[in-house]
Amino acid sequence: MKEKYYSIANTTLKTNIEFPELIKEKSLKESIKLLPGRVEINNEPFHQILNISNGKAWINFYKEPDFVIDFISLVRFQISNKTIIYDNYAHVNNETLRHLILDQVIPYFLSINDIVLHGSGIKEKNNGFVFIAESGTGKSTIASVLSKVTELISDDFILLDNQNNKINATPSYPSVRLWKEDVDTNKVIFKEKHPAQKFCSSKTGIHSMFLLDRDLSLDKNQTLISKAKEEQIIEKILSNLFIIDPSNKEKLSDIFVLLESIIKNTNIYSLSFSDIKEINPNVLLKRLKEV
Repeated sequence: MKEKYYSIANTTLKTNIEFPELIKEKSLKESIKLLPGRVEINNEPFHQILNISNGKAWINFYKEPDFVIDFISLVRFQISNKTIIYDNYAHVNNETLRHLILDQVIPYFLSINDIVLHGSGIKEKNNGFVFIAESGTGKSTIASVLSKVTELISDDFILLDNQNNKINATPSYPSVRLWKEDVDTNKVIFKEKHPAQKFCSSKTGIHSMFLLDRDLSLDKNQTLISKAKEEQIIEKILSNLFIIDPSNKEKLSDIFVLLESIIKNTNIYSLSFSDIKEINPNVLLKRLKEV
């Protein structure tokens, strides 16, 4: 199959996999090469991520000496310099493989040199609005709702940087992953990608960040916004960063320097809601801009 070039998070991906979620590039200069191959594991994992629902590990991280990310019983990835090798030993379907690559492996790959937030965001005029939450809390849904009247920055991961005490967001790619119920039914079946109506393709200054909280005691069209507490901000941001190597002290130092700048220079609020899909996007956007 002919190799293709795609744009993702301000870099270029070279691969023989079809990615309908991404924008094709004409340039033949790749920043990340994605190849199939055998990925061996010989050591014990140095880091794990647990499944929130059952408390069991679902991702193991290894140094072999290259980084290896093993999605247990699914797919294994080896990261070496500018190359990602994938070993689809469980023969998962293409949709699952693409999801793991786009929303897990590439963010972890980029986290070696950048600070990568597990969050969504939109751009209104020259202002970026970023939403931080655990998986399944509504960050993709709120990005999808607001992208109807704004530009999408990302539905799942954002590169952060600090320039002259201004926190910036680098967009990821122009698609939103939603539960089937968010698209056209009332029954959860699976998650699927949908193209954003408008996509912000350039780095954007962040005006405000919102820590999302689903509160079922609220009316469906109601939202509550309050100033976030510093300890809440620190916990929420640190727990929603892609960090491939938590033992890297230099990287952790960079993260805490950026976190300090975020707290000092960015408006950060708690945003509570019951059902974000029931809220008019223009009404919601107005509320976000007014705080």
